[in-house]
Amino acid sequence: MIFIVTPYRVFPVRKGGQKFIALFMRYFARHSQLVRITVRDEAESDWAGVRRIPMFSSTVLRYINPIYVFRMASLIRKNKATHIIFEHPYMGWMGLLLKWFTPVKLVIQSHNIEATRWKSLGKWWWPILSVYEGVVHRWADMNFFVQAADRDFAIQRYRVKPEKTAVVTYGIENSGAPTAEEKSAAARQLRKTFKIPESAKILLFTGSFGYKPNLDAVKTILENIEPALRTSGTEYRILICGGGLPEDRQKQVRENPNVIYAGFVDDIDRVFKGADLFLNPVVDGGGIKTKLVEALGWNTPAVSTASGSIGVDPEDAGALLKIVEDENWNGFVCKIVETMGARPNAIPPRYYQRFYWGNITAEAAAVLEKYA
Repeated sequence: MIFIVTPYRVFPVRKGGQKFIALFMRYFARHSQLVRITVRDEAESDWAGVRRIPMFSSTVLRYINPIYVFRMASLIRKNKATHIIFEHPYMGWMGLLLKWFTPVKLVIQSHNIEATRWKSLGKWWWPILSVYEGVVHRWADMNFFVQAADRDFAIQRYRVKPEKTAVVTYGIENSGAPTAEEKSAAARQLRKTFKIPESAKILLFTGSFGYKPNLDAVKTILENIEPALRTSGTEYRILICGGGLPEDRQKQVRENPNVIYAGFVDDIDRVFKGADLFLNPVVDGGGIKTKLVEALGWNTPAVSTASGSIGVDPEDAGALLKIVEDENWNGFVCKIVETMGARPNAIPPRYYQRFYWGNITAEAAAVLEKYA
């Protein structure tokens, strides 16, 4: 049995980090009995194969409450758990105590190098977090990193032993590309829903706008990218999806006939599938940009900044991914125009070998079995 600790609400899934955890659990449960310890105020979920134990309060004190260590230790001994996976390093001190005082192996699943992410967001306390994060990763029995660059950082800067690391990336549920008919049907539905003419290309950006890097990307689209596109001679509509866009940005959208704000979309896969091009002008935040992985998985071309494409090997994505150096918005627009005018390419089959959740979690399970 393996326990997985999620220190915040995962359901209902609204953000990329929540989706990462939810899909990791869904597919990992095929390989091992999985039990999740989580917050008490989370919505119930019916994900087969994953039993839920509500334990933590919703206050920030849950990250420092020692009572939870004793409760988790009791569960570990009672259920004879072999591993405990902590999502993010924040509760890592609890994991270290459990590792030292129970037979369980400690695994830290990192979605970013948290210290550098907070540094990029201008938080003064990032050096303190860096020291703590390094300690947690060094003492863990195994560390899962979302991309190779994060793994290399941990080895070089945090002095984590390479044999105690593995890359467990964000994935997609489709194991192959959609058919041309499926993409055409999705595009027709998008055009009908948002009143987009047949002659206009559908350019997509999506994200949670409570997260500053995504909000900054919308600002870039509205103030740098879209104005430059007007001179391209190509008809287009930029569709922005995601909850939490502030009113001042929504006002900018309403005043621009080439931009549509759709808000939170339940079936975002249909949007990815129907779009002609995905825009990824994100330059901060660290980790892997989950929406880029998903867009390419639906065989939708993408133009991305260099920072926004970290974790996606251009050889895996082939000609579908165009990468531009950060802040080079003229070059970004040129790649958009070039891609809109080009004949559509197909994503290489190797992309699905790399990013299909079934393959990702099978490799993760094999790693934990080896280090039991």
